[in-house]
Amino acid sequence: MTLEDKVILEEYRKAFRSFQRDSKIKDLNKEVATKFDWVILRLNEIITTLGQVATAFRHSKFTIVYVSKGEGEKTIGTLKVPIKGRTLMIVPAQTLSATTYSENVTGYHLSFNLDFFLKEYFPRHRLLQLNLFKQGTIPFAYLNPHTGKQLSHIFEVILDEKQHQRRNKQELIMLKILELILMCDRQLKMDKEPHKDYNQPLMIQYIELIQQYYKTQHSTSFYAKMLHIHPNSLNAASKRYLRQSAKELISTKLLNEAKYLIQLTNFSVKEIAFELGFQSPSNFFRFFKRYSGYSPAGYRIKYLKR
Repeated sequence: MTLEDKVILEEYRKAFRSFQRDSKIKDLNKEVATKFDWVILRLNEIITTLGQVATAFRHSKFTIVYVSKGEGEKTIGTLKVPIKGRTLMIVPAQTLSATTYSENVTGYHLSFNLDFFLKEYFPRHRLLQLNLFKQGTIPFAYLNPHTGKQLSHIFEVILDEKQHQRRNKQELIMLKILELILMCDRQLKMDKEPHKDYNQPLMIQYIELIQQYYKTQHSTSFYAKMLHIHPNSLNAASKRYLRQSAKELISTKLLNEAKYLIQLTNFSVKEIAFELGFQSPSNFFRFFKRYSGYSPAGYRIKYLKR
């Protein structure tokens, strides 16, 4: 582990302590002073520093986790993933997650800034066509021994290169990360749903803008202005390519975020409402009831009974 890795882990440890004190959901990378475009760590190093339990947090990086041995449970959004040996998991940027590991867990954790990675090293339009980066991807898979060994080898090469000063070091690491991405894409499956074209350039931009502004902007007119098109044109394109109206995409994002917060935090309805940019708790209550069929309190009880 490099000195920079130790600094990052120590800042993460302090950030998690502050989360526990103020009970707020924060972007983990906004809480640390050390900025980075990518980091790779062994899971046992993370557990030694942060402990076996990581309470709910949001991360601005795209994350790949591979557990080679051990047990536990990881919550990714609203999905609970039982962890066992050779479990591969991805956590898209800005997705709430929480983790509980057993003491004997070994494996790897890779987080990277997807925008920087694509802009600096690989053609954006090529990689965004992979299932790995699409909505609807099932974010985990249980691997066979051969594939697990292949992934572990790639992680080990990256770790070894990071520890040494060698010619073309950065380029080799980036190629190995690309190899890892392609291997992960092979293993992860898409959820069954009507055919949707997430590769259409306008829709890629629209989804990225929703990801960036959903807490403060709930109107399609805002996004249409950002995209320099009429709201009706945005709505028509959304229906054509994604089988949903432009407004429904915003509502789906807000609903999923609300479910994450209800499941993974003890936030009150009022706190969730203001976290997601609703003008009042009553507006949020009506929204959640309309789209989920449950009141926020009813949904929390339903989740706890699982």
